[in-house]
Amino acid sequence: MSKVPYGEDRTPLDLTRLRHVGPPVGWAALWPYGGKEIALRIDGDERGPYARLLELAELVLPKLSELEQASDSYLRTFARHADDFYKGSWKIQSVRMYWTPGSGLPMGSEFEVTLWIAEDDYGEWGVRFIRETYPAREFRPFVFSRRQW
Repeated sequence: MSKVPYGEDRTPLDLTRLRHVGPPVGWAALWPYGGKEIALRIDGDERGPYARLLELAELVLPKLSELEQASDSYLRTFARHADDFYKGSWKIQSVRMYWTPGSGLPMGSEFEVTLWIAEDDYGEWGVRFIRETYPAREFRPFVFSRRQW
């Protein structure tokens, strides 16, 4: 199952760790995960990251391991022959909290996990998740992408 349940557990963000990078990134920091650091990006303006996206990040960060597994499972439903081309599983390289005006989704309801996999040196995979609150509180993948360098 690719859905990731979430509850009230949060990882408070120390705002002093975030740096304003400017558009299109917003605010960014390196975040420890799995013995390395991944990029954390949160949309905002020069005054600070958007509050609803900070709240979402605090719910997402404790679930990185589950999100990585869910992303791998989700991608494998589409890339059925991945084992013929790639080695291992997809691994998180960044988490992006952003809002797309006009998308019809409220701010703080979607985010993207970007991933890499061995043997795909020139690609970045992305899985977008939506935050659902009814009937269950869960992050559900709803689209994937692959960007080529």
